[in-house]
Amino acid sequence: MPDTLLGTSAVLVTHRYLLDLKAELTRLRREASGWPTPVADDPGAALADPSDRIALLELALVRSVVAYPGPTGYTVAAVGTTVEVEDGRRTCRYRLVLGVEATDEGVDRAVSATSPVGAALMGRSVGEVAHVELPDGRERSLRVVRVDGPA
Repeated sequence: MPDTLLGTSAVLVTHRYLLDLKAELTRLRREASGWPTPVADDPGAALADPSDRIALLELALVRSVVAYPGPTGYTVAAVGTTVEVEDGRRTCRYRLVLGVEATDEGVDRAVSATSPVGAALMGRSVGEVAHVELPDGRERSLRVVRVDGPA
């Protein structure tokens, strides 16, 4: 159920990501109603059951709070931003997304805001440390080095 995926709190998103969510929701609703829809080039658009994605997007839109960049750019991790982190061994770049999306060049991987890593990074500012419990029980500390907005 989508409600358990997003919890009960607000979902921080960039303005551009909010517009993309609205466009995707419109497209999926048209497909579900049988209206002709242009072919999507989003690899994450194909789901086994589009009604699950529609429900997730509707919930995300209701809970969306837009994170706007300041004079020096984005300072807080939100869906639609790319977050550079250090874990003591290496530096990684994660693009925060909702669900399955393609990974951009220069980004190690897209990570869902509902995953352990994504949830720990959401709302974190540069310099903060996010503690993540991985599925295998290990804990990982990620220090936020940089937050970049949409390309």
